[in-house]
Amino acid sequence: MRKALAGAVVLLSLVMSSLMLLAAPASAAEQTVTVQDNRFDPQSKSVNVGDTIRWTNQGANTHNVTFDPPLGANLGDMGPASTAPNNQSVSPVFTTAGTFTYFCRFHQSQGMTGTVVVGGGTTTATGTPTITSNATSIPLGGSITVQGKGFPASTQVDVLLLNSVLGTATTDASGNFTQLVVIPATGQVGTYPLSARVRNNPSVVSNTLNLTVTAVGTTATTLGSTASTVTTLAAGTLPSSLPPGAAGTSGTSFGGAAAGTTARTGRNEHLMMVVAAIALALGTLLVMVTPKPGRHAKRAFSNLF
Repeated sequence: MRKALAGAVVLLSLVMSSLMLLAAPASAAEQTVTVQDNRFDPQSKSVNVGDTIRWTNQGANTHNVTFDPPLGANLGDMGPASTAPNNQSVSPVFTTAGTFTYFCRFHQSQGMTGTVVVGGGTTTATGTPTITSNATSIPLGGSITVQGKGFPASTQVDVLLLNSVLGTATTDASGNFTQLVVIPATGQVGTYPLSARVRNNPSVVSNTLNLTVTAVGTTATTLGSTASTVTTLAAGTLPSSLPPGAAGTSGTSFGGAAAGTTARTGRNEHLMMVVAAIALALGTLLVMVTPKPGRHAKRAFSNLF
């Protein structure tokens, strides 16, 4: 009986071990990225769920690996190659498929960034990539809100106006994003295509919207249940209409015309000057055509005094 029980225990242990091996990721491994001065090599690294990455600094400067949200992990600083073994950083295990971006906190401004693609996150969209905007026209220097859905989860998405990147958003776990973008004030007026695409996979792109860019000082056309307008004024100008309670005040309106009572007073003074000039001309003409009084007339006039 004891031998049979011991054999059953051994058999159960073997079965459990086999199940654990089957459940473990078959491709779990430690991947590598080389850190050079001011760049990661490769800049984009594809791994599988369950993998880790080891960064090794082979440059002469100190570098760092810090992930953007949603990971947001700082893996610490890596000294120059001459200070080995303090020139390496290892990531935690990647447990979720998606695209994750990171940067060197010392040299991010110099373009030292990288991307980790876990489980092919850039190719698996959650639906049909679609964007909407809260405006159909916007003045130069104005801002709009762009919303996206159907993109891959946890992925960086560039918002494009024609071929210019206005901003970059990171999608949530459902593949959605909301991004406020600003139209460059130095651009040109016109109607341009507005779209969004996955940064590391340009083949994943949204629908296209037409956005009209107007001159500084014009009014934006916004959408929504509560329609509103936003006016961007050029430097040194005032609105074309005075605010409530400002009637009778002086000022220069947008475009250079006078505003308020000052404008009306200016027009009245101009009219009075024209009338006075006409009256003066008529008086001068009347004097010129009227005959001068003769000798008899002079005597008649003198008898009156």
